[in-house]
Amino acid sequence: MSDNVRRIAASFTGYGLLHAIVRYGVVPQLTPQTFARLPHDSRVEFISRIGSLVNGVVLGSLSLYSVQVRGKFAGDVFTRYPKTLDYLFPAFAGYALYDMIAMATKTRQNASMWLHHLIGFVGASLMPRYRAAAFFPAVFLTPELTLIPGDLLWYMKRFHLQHSPWFNRLLWIRLLGYVLVRWATTIYAVGYALRNSPDITDPQVKQQFPGVVERYTHFQQCLRRYLYHPLADRLARFLALYSKLPWVVSILTTFNVTVLTVLNTYWTSVLLKRLLQRTSLKTA
Repeated sequence: MSDNVRRIAASFTGYGLLHAIVRYGVVPQLTPQTFARLPHDSRVEFISRIGSLVNGVVLGSLSLYSVQVRGKFAGDVFTRYPKTLDYLFPAFAGYALYDMIAMATKTRQNASMWLHHLIGFVGASLMPRYRAAAFFPAVFLTPELTLIPGDLLWYMKRFHLQHSPWFNRLLWIRLLGYVLVRWATTIYAVGYALRNSPDITDPQVKQQFPGVVERYTHFQQCLRRYLYHPLADRLARFLALYSKLPWVVSILTTFNVTVLTVLNTYWTSVLLKRLLQRTSLKTA
């Protein structure tokens, strides 16, 4: 068994143990009105959202710290693979597997959440094997931070705390998180990648990406016809390197980034619409 599989299994087991602690240690301490009278799906979520909170706090923070604070990919988003990712990716894969099992026990299913978890699980499971262009899945773990206000709001509703001043504050915090973190991640990731693609004249880069200089020249000549030259050069360098990635990595990265962008845009628009409706009802 590889280290990656063992770490995924350890993460999955950890979330399973947390689930058991909440189910058999915390839930019995609650009043019947709090848990037993909840619909089946809400009872499942009551337990699994604790794991969601842990995932949001730990993995979202580690991603933010590694990518944005420490700048582990500064200057090279294609070949660097920080040691943190050996634990970050398996941890998310284990959580995604746990949460999919929890979701499978519910009577109502959320297709967008299933899609998010499936592509996240596949990408996080395979990345430790290929170890190329790891920046993209790493930066897309930062939006897990937005789970925190969402989960807290869910629990506040179940404990009938909607009239608390913090409820409205968390609604706005969640929306700002979705707009500034979740929705904006693609824009940030693309801009960062264009600025931090490695120097293709570096001997190590040329060795790892054979033919990249020739590919860059081709893209550069094409793009300079239509774009501002410095932008064309950066885009040509990025495309030349991207086209030399293992096909599994390039296809999965393109697919995952596209789908996550669509999902993040959809979820953000839904939250914005709901909050605007709530605001209009309160002022009517």
